[in-house]
Amino acid sequence: MVQTRGAGCVFRTAAPIHASELDTKKLYNDLGIKDLIDLRSSEEMMLEGMGSPAFQGLSFCKYKRDPAVNRVVPDATSYVHGGSHSDVMRVQIPVMEKHRYYWSILSRMKKRHALQLVATALVDKPASRRIAIEQVNEGGLEGLYRVLLSDSAEWFVAALRHIKTSVASGRPVLFFCKAGKDRTGLLAALLLSLLGASEEAILQDYVISDQFHMVALAGLEENPKVTGLDRKKFERAPREAMHAALQFIQETSGSIPQYLAAAGFGKAEQEELRQLLLRNGGSSSSVAAG
Repeated sequence: MVQTRGAGCVFRTAAPIHASELDTKKLYNDLGIKDLIDLRSSEEMMLEGMGSPAFQGLSFCKYKRDPAVNRVVPDATSYVHGGSHSDVMRVQIPVMEKHRYYWSILSRMKKRHALQLVATALVDKPASRRIAIEQVNEGGLEGLYRVLLSDSAEWFVAALRHIKTSVASGRPVLFFCKAGKDRTGLLAALLLSLLGASEEAILQDYVISDQFHMVALAGLEENPKVTGLDRKKFERAPREAMHAALQFIQETSGSIPQYLAAAGFGKAEQEELRQLLLRNGGSSSSVAAG
């Protein structure tokens, strides 16, 4: 759990799909959570279901990319008013939908191999899936993080912007994906960096998730038609994977602030978020994980 104390609190976790009634009371009564940022894909939500007590009675809204403003924004047509916990909002900001992940894999393949994959898919879908999975396995966790950072920057920005809005409104916020280590880990790294945390602190926060051994690839890992996935390459949270992700940002953007600015979260918004989270005696050293 990443927790920052100031005007509001920010927490991280894995998807609370197995939360008990007691867990739910702790979330909403003890911690006072008012906003949940769900980074999972639509397929993951469908596969895992929404039967957890933690999801019952909440209001809901899904984010979408609006080309008119060139930004990922809340989709007003998706809003659902909740019941018993209607003052708590769950927002879905799907950092990695399966179709976007597939496209990202395809776009990174050599042209000849990409054309082969497309042609194969027309006549032999199982064979095309095997080719795609070979690419997924070859990239491993580091490749996955490069894909997420390259192709989902504006979705991470949307999550940071929602955190900023929540904290400014005094609404404690919880963000999560399925496993709580990949999409959630990258978002936590971006947030911690903005708060002034060192790379070592970010790495130490990330490796806490190494003990849980969960795989989350936008639902791909649960598809019975997909075979050959090397799960061992994706179930851990090794220090080297996050280090490689931070190096990737440095090599391609110069720094995390520059990476976020290029994705639409500029210096002014970054400083506003930083001040909101660190005011009233807070500091980057008050960020804890668990």
